Amino acid sequence: MAELRQNTWSLDEWYDQDVAGNVNYNYGGELWAWGAGGNGSLGQNAKVNLSSPTQIGTNTTWKWVTTTHTGNGGYCIKMDNTLWAWGNSGNGMLGQNEDIGYSSPMQIPGSWKMVEGGRTNVAAIKTNGELYVWGSNTYGQLGINAEGGPGRRSSPVQIPGSWRNVDIGYHTMGAVKTNGELWTWGWGLFGALGLNQSSPGFPGQAFSSPCQVGSDTDWKDVKCGTHLMAARKTNNQVYVTGKGDQNGGTGKNNNTNYSSPVLLPGTWEQIDCASTDTWSGMMGVKSGGSMYVWGSAYGGQLGLGVAYGTWARRSSPTLIPGTWDTNGDESGEQQTICVAKTMAAKREDGDWYLWGFGGTANPLGLNQPMSPAPANAVVSPTQLPGTWEVIRSGDQSTVATK
Repeated sequence: MAELRQNTWSLDEWYDQDVAGNVNYNYGGELWAWGAGGNGSLGQNAKVNLSSPTQIGTNTTWKWVTTTHTGNGGYCIKMDNTLWAWGNSGNGMLGQNEDIGYSSPMQIPGSWKMVEGGRTNVAAIKTNGELYVWGSNTYGQLGINAEGGPGRRSSPVQIPGSWRNVDIGYHTMGAVKTNGELWTWGWGLFGALGLNQSSPGFPGQAFSSPCQVGSDTDWKDVKCGTHLMAARKTNNQVYVTGKGDQNGGTGKNNNTNYSSPVLLPGTWEQIDCASTDTWSGMMGVKSGGSMYVWGSAYGGQLGLGVAYGTWARRSSPTLIPGTWDTNGDESGEQQTICVAKTMAAKREDGDWYLWGFGGTANPLGLNQPMSPAPANAVVSPTQLPGTWEVIRSGDQSTVATK
């Protein structure tokens, strides 16, 4: 990366040159995990719990990392664009055409650019822009025009089109095509799909095939959460939709549900949504490095010092002190904030901070006792020692690259 820092090109220009074969844009690092490993989700070739970060193997070429919302499995892409998965294979989530779990990384064939894990399914985009999904399809969230058990897939199945970005929420998916269109599908309760439709009951608001959100073609990326969605445009404006009642999860300073995207004031470099059943909200980093949280949580996820077990609610963006990273990871692709039961964010100086739910397995990685919350809950951002590239947390475990 020394050549990149000395060069006057922008990151996008550098990436274009790399695609053209004119430069060698390499980045990668070690793979680490901690928390609950009873499903082999820590990739240690054993089912163990770990309260502090432990390296997975000795490979140093990992460049993209994520975990499931539950933290029962990990997914990672190497510099050679190979995709690897490990952990619990319920619903065929490891993409191996079977339901056998693996406690060390197993390869999923193909050349891949990004991958995201959900609660019960997975989505990934290949380097050629093809989008593939697999796992549970109870709510039509795979987007393959099928619902329920018959729609389940234990190996990747393609969603037609050319795609640049995808994310998974609470039985929903959202994706942006390479032409800038925004599409969503799955369970649209409270208007979370942004399709101006939120009729009560299932399957009234479920869509088992991708549906376009409006007609705009300037969408950049999308984040899906628990009955929430945040989509960002190329000018870094963010539009939110979904559940705001009681929790203020849309950040609009009210308790209103929105079934179509509405503007969130400001310009945002990063945005993420909670995809858990214990809290509903978002976190984002504005241009300039100020970071904000909003929604409701009882596990300290808002990072505002409110004791574990006490509901904290903020219906508009609330500042978390400090100057936070606005650039994403070294590849320019993956975010450096993570919204889950355990929260994670990278400061401008490169240090990572975690807070929120500790649980009996301690996905915070702070070497605390394996005891039930609130004994190991952290309600304000606390630094994780070491130098880290990307950290991704689920309900029970965390994976990272460094």
